Amino acid sequence: MTTTDDRERRLLRILEGIGERLSGPERAEVEMFLSVGEYGLALETLSDILTEESRPFPRPVFEEIVELAELMGIRDAVVTVLLCRLVE
Repeated sequence: MTTTDDRERRLLRILEGIGERLSGPERAEVEMFLSVGEYGLALETLSDILTEESRPFPRPVFEEIVELAELMGIRDAVVTVLLCRLVE
């Protein structure tokens, strides 16, 4: 089981790996969920942004997203076919 600190740390690492692929407002939306401890919503929101905007991102970030989503029990909500197609 992951701790709250571990989930937050991993989500911050994912955001770092996404880099400039998110606009300021998009990043702020994800970070807002992080700031109130809504880690699942943060990860789902990030996945939604990436897929809706068709933003490719690195494979190591994808692997981290998949692993964290599985640990949090939200894999089906986060790891979609569309998200998988965006992996570089």
